Amino acid sequence: MAGAGVSNTILMAVSERTREIGVMRAVGASRADVFRLVWLETVIVCITGGAVGLVTAGIGAPRIESWLRSRLPYSPNGTMVHLDPGTMVLCMGCAIVLGTISGLLPAFRAARLSPVMAMSTGT
Repeated sequence: MAGAGVSNTILMAVSERTREIGVMRAVGASRADVFRLVWLETVIVCITGGAVGLVTAGIGAPRIESWLRSRLPYSPNGTMVHLDPGTMVLCMGCAIVLGTISGLLPAFRAARLSPVMAMSTGT
């Protein structure tokens, strides 16, 4: 679902920037340049989302654990939540893969835009 959401968001961004993409193509940007720009934007959005999620988990987990301990009469000893570095790296890897896959369709559509049509139909 996250991949569909990211892909939809980037598709909307491409449709809103149709005129800018047309100007880029008219002044000499190749299809590969436009593809790479949109694709990298998607990957950066996913990496940023993954990093924000990890920071939120790191800050929120001890607070939620202390709240649970105050509510549970027989809570286990030791920490209940462990932030494993391997799992964190795996999550960031999944965010990168998600961004890579989700960005392919919007980047392909942006690269296919004709400069003349993009500048005449863009708002």
